[in-house]
Amino acid sequence: MLVRNKKQVQKSFRIDEDVERDLGLLSQITGRSQNELANVALEELLQDNSIHFLNIVILEHYESEVENADEIAPFILGGLEVQFAPVDGTSEIEITSIVRDGEKELDKYTKRIDECNGNELENYLMSLSMYIDVKAEDTVQYLKDRTDYRDYVKVRNK
Repeated sequence: MLVRNKKQVQKSFRIDEDVERDLGLLSQITGRSQNELANVALEELLQDNSIHFLNIVILEHYESEVENADEIAPFILGGLEVQFAPVDGTSEIEITSIVRDGEKELDKYTKRIDECNGNELENYLMSLSMYIDVKAEDTVQYLKDRTDYRDYVKVRNK
């Protein structure tokens, strides 16, 4: 098992005084620091609300591809495929979204957006997330992986 360096940031939060009191008590009872207990609670909050990360998954994919690749790979998750094709001689990008149920194509829509209009592009990519099947196996696995905050990197499958 390969262990990675722990990245930490300092944050300041205001919490209810009753919560602070009980956090202190729980810390004493369990022998764990308040910081450790707060991290566990935040991780669980993020995992419990992980579905909200689907709102930005296509945008994150697009931005990552634009930064790291000559060609933009299609986004595929939960029965939704989004293809990106630059329009020659323009600053536009053609975005084709395909909604599938298994192999059956249910809907297909193409839209051109000027990449210089960041807000329109961002809003459109975020709006496509409503077509992701949240119960699909790959979506469930994505959300599980997205909120896996453990301190090690998996180097082999067991």
